[in-house]
Amino acid sequence: MDSKDMSHMAELAAHTTAAMLQQLGLAGQGGLATAVAEPATAAINAVNKVSVQVPPFWSKDPDLWFAKVEAQFATANVTASSTKFNHILKSLDQDTVREIREVVRNPRRGHEYEDIKAELLEIFGQSQASKDAELFGLSGLGDRKPTSVLRHIRGLATDKEMLIRAFFLVQLPADIRKILAVQEFHSVEAMAKAADKSTRTAPPSKSLLCPTSPRTTPQQKVTQSQ
Repeated sequence: MDSKDMSHMAELAAHTTAAMLQQLGLAGQGGLATAVAEPATAAINAVNKVSVQVPPFWSKDPDLWFAKVEAQFATANVTASSTKFNHILKSLDQDTVREIREVVRNPRRGHEYEDIKAELLEIFGQSQASKDAELFGLSGLGDRKPTSVLRHIRGLATDKEMLIRAFFLVQLPADIRKILAVQEFHSVEAMAKAADKSTRTAPPSKSLLCPTSPRTTPQQKVTQSQ
């Protein structure tokens, strides 16, 4: 029996207890009703508490870590933002907590989980522009298997729009790419407009100031040697 089934059985027991109290006319008698109902409620909370096993924070891949954690929350039927916040906080090491000290001390009431998640993704997450630059900066297999490289590429480019964005980014001068890499854009068009502004304010590149000499063809070399 998994944790979800256990939680369901505990909830069923609580509802059954409440129905029995109603039939016996004891629903309004606070002391007896509480004495009977509290164990069932405690059982639900205990099952949910035990079933959530949040792994240590993955600072190098926070998006995937949150996907795993939220799957556990869904399985254990954990919905309260403050409860999720507490589970997340327990999984963080000292250095990570220091990075988000303001959210830890002063989270918004009712939005504790949303605040700590946003802060962790802001600090440790990789921007889309950075993913694009990494995608087109890949240079061979290195010491990895081809299947490992393919998984890495899929992790960087999850849809067609990302591929277009990455291909566009690699066409830009290196100095413009550096400017765009620290920004977030809602579309490729917005990135292109930002690139337009950057190219207008940037100094001319060396290739424009010092054009390269035309390449000498083999026939020209033969003619020159004569």
